Amino acid sequence: MAALTPTDTFTLGQVSALIDGSERPTKSPLNGGTLHSIRVAYTLTDAEATGDTLALCYLPKGALVHRALSYVETPDPGTGTLTIDIGTASNTDLYLDGLDVSTAGGTFLFSSSPSVPVAADLTPAALTTTDNTLVMLTCATASGSLAGTIYVTITYSIYN
Repeated sequence: MAALTPTDTFTLGQVSALIDGSERPTKSPLNGGTLHSIRVAYTLTDAEATGDTLALCYLPKGALVHRALSYVETPDPGTGTLTIDIGTASNTDLYLDGLDVSTAGGTFLFSSSPSVPVAADLTPAALTTTDNTLVMLTCATASGSLAGTIYVTITYSIYN
């Protein structure tokens, strides 16, 4: 029989404890926790301007945002120009930087490339604050006639 090689999460001691029921599964902060998702809708009013911020939601302290599982859905926003950032008050583009939603609309990941995440995007972004954190959408550029509804889905893990 081939040898079983354990990973950081899976250990032979953990398996033994699970089999006899003496221990529940435990995982490191980057490999487990409870996965949550929140979806926020914002209807463009045609009054958005460069530098405007929208309060999307609060995330609980210690949440890790999974950028490769979080995304923005937009319709064609009209004839205007709209580029957005998503982050916190202290880092306005922590999760998403410079996404141009002015084209035909679509679904865009919170990643360096709107179509395919890179390795850094697969690492969850930790909230290191001691309290709940406000997540904001910032209009990096906004001009012209804007219409439609933007949907932001944020996927995060909580470890407790």
